Amino acid sequence: MKNLNKTKEDLIPCGVAMSGFVGNKPKTIAILPLKITVYDQTRVKAFYVVESNVDYNILLGGDGQKCQP
Repeated sequence: MKNLNKTKEDLIPCGVAMSGFVGNKPKTIAILPLKITVYDQTRVKAFYVVESNVDYNILLGGDGQKCQP
């Protein structure tokens, strides 16, 4: 979060259950709202923070679109 100029105070507590990438069901720790700019559009998006041991740093998705950087 340091690289994003965010602190623990920016996190919104949350306990939503999710489907994990390896068949587990991790609970979210928090939501981190971030401003995302793509071309000339800037929007605030919610990123769920979870404890996980996977190879992904972030998964983006919405409206049927998926991106796994």
